[in-house]
Amino acid sequence: TSNSTARAATLGVTYQLPVVLLQASIGRQGIGEDTHNEMASVGARYPLSNRTYVYSSLTHFKAYEKDGVYGYGVGLNHSF
Repeated sequence: TSNSTARAATLGVTYQLPVVLLQASIGRQGIGEDTHNEMASVGARYPLSNRTYVYSSLTHFKAYEKDGVYGYGVGLNHSF
């Protein structure tokens, strides 16, 4: 069996504009001595009411020794 150790670190920030909340984050994951994955993400939230907002995000993920890939998301969040 393998006895490797995994470590992860993330840093995120938000900035409130008059109507939109901007978000950004970066992260890194290390597994064992040499393997590491990295990600960076930006996004925004726009409130529709006190309990509902729409959001979007764009993320770049780079796995160890692989080409990076982009992903995006859009959605609607409502709290009951």
